[in-house]
Amino acid sequence: MSPNGRSNEHYAKIRRQVVLHRMATASCLGDRLFWLIILWSWCGPECTDDGRVVKKDDKGFIIRERVPGTGNTQGREIPARAVDLRKQLGLPESMRSHVSEELNRLVAQNSIVFRDGIIYANASPRLPDPPQNVPGTGNILSFYIGRKCISTGNIPTDPEARERAVQWLEQTAKSFNQELKALRTRYNEILVQAAPGLGIIIEEEKRRRRETTTTTEAAPELVPDVVADSLLAVLDEPEEDAEVVPQSSLEPELSPVPMVVPETATTPTVVLEELRTHGVVTPETASKLVGDCRSKFPEATEEEVVGAMRKIAGGFTRSVRNPVGVLLTQTPQFFATYQRPQPPPPAPDVGERERQMARRFLEADDGDVPEDQKQWARGVLYDRG
Repeated sequence: MSPNGRSNEHYAKIRRQVVLHRMATASCLGDRLFWLIILWSWCGPECTDDGRVVKKDDKGFIIRERVPGTGNTQGREIPARAVDLRKQLGLPESMRSHVSEELNRLVAQNSIVFRDGIIYANASPRLPDPPQNVPGTGNILSFYIGRKCISTGNIPTDPEARERAVQWLEQTAKSFNQELKALRTRYNEILVQAAPGLGIIIEEEKRRRRETTTTTEAAPELVPDVVADSLLAVLDEPEEDAEVVPQSSLEPELSPVPMVVPETATTPTVVLEELRTHGVVTPETASKLVGDCRSKFPEATEEEVVGAMRKIAGGFTRSVRNPVGVLLTQTPQFFATYQRPQPPPPAPDVGERERQMARRFLEADDGDVPEDQKQWARGVLYDRG
């Protein structure tokens, strides 16, 4: 108690619904576990004064052991174990090790403590040291890779080790975003190519812009705007280099316009047709395949590429789930050791001297010329033209 009679400790009252919402929408497992620990300790209607984590029912009341022989349920409170937390979050048993790792991380962060095998929410956690600025990284707070959120609070504090970790995370997050963008582009091409044949109309949708505000203190943006909770959510993100335009200035929507990818004069038609017997592809894909083959064998013709594809496809079984991908990979490798068959040598010209000899054999009496020589003579004069 301070000299003026006021408490030095301050508390915030949080509604139970807010805790439930935060637990359900947290971006990583550690946060979900932390808010469940708060729910089963300090959050009412029944709570534990010392932050002890105990099992509660769906309405927030503490579950107690039955008193033997009485049927009374007002016995000892049941401490919550890691398995109880996992089951409450609806996680399978295969996530058991992940739950243990996150609980250990919460201990390391002074968010919770273990005493006599019981989990307690820490009422007086020590605040972490301010994150050190690593040269070239700015004030990075989090990296989003896949469905994981990596915070700078969970990387080494040693400047040299920290810099290595940040550089790796930065490069990995960049590669993740680039690969997602390439995947989105590829499936856009597949959709555009397949739509006309299936009678599907693709509307030319105007891209929605977002107004953004920046300040001189703002850190450089090194993480994506949206955590990729699902691949579909990421694929629907606006392009990173999209121009910012106020929504009020957008023109009225135009009527739907079908989009078609035209085949150009340089499109390898026979290769494209052969690829399309195995799946939906674009003219650009066929052109790239021919280019890859010619990088191995510069004189490869489109007919030779098709012939190689058919040889490879002849070995396909039902286990091949992506025949187009196999052809795009293996056909160029076929030409790495390819040798074009040599044409057969031309038939030698039979000289006039042999023709004269053949005539004499056929004009002679049958008894003077053996039959095998007569057959040779007929071959010279008639079979060889």
